[in-house]
Amino acid sequence: RAAAAFEGFILELCGSNSIERRTEPQYAEDYRRIINFMELHCCEGLTVGRIAKECGMSPSTLKRIFRMFCDRGIIEYHNSMRIRLAIKMLEDGTNICAVSDALGFSSPAYFNVAFKRETGLTPKVYRETGQYNRDTMPF
Repeated sequence: RAAAAFEGFILELCGSNSIERRTEPQYAEDYRRIINFMELHCCEGLTVGRIAKECGMSPSTLKRIFRMFCDRGIIEYHNSMRIRLAIKMLEDGTNICAVSDALGFSSPAYFNVAFKRETGLTPKVYRETGQYNRDTMPF
């Protein structure tokens, strides 16, 4: 059950055609290791270098394997994971600066930029208007 839920989450983030992009299934375990690491460290500002080191591969190999399975870049994907958590935290009433800090954004200003890039709204506008439509989101 957990594996199916995880796969559904990955497909939702990467788009439904991600299975079709699996041109080299021997890298599936590496991809799972990358995703697992990012999930465990979702509340941190990760870099390609750190992810690669922790997953035992070079940055170029990491990027290549990730692109085999996902239409997004690895940092873009990681930021999407953090924005999803941010949305839940904002819906629960958490202060915007506290959300930024908790999710490891370098500053509240960068959090605002990243949030708007993903949702089309700043966190403040999102909180004030509640105008958020999950069906139109890019992730």
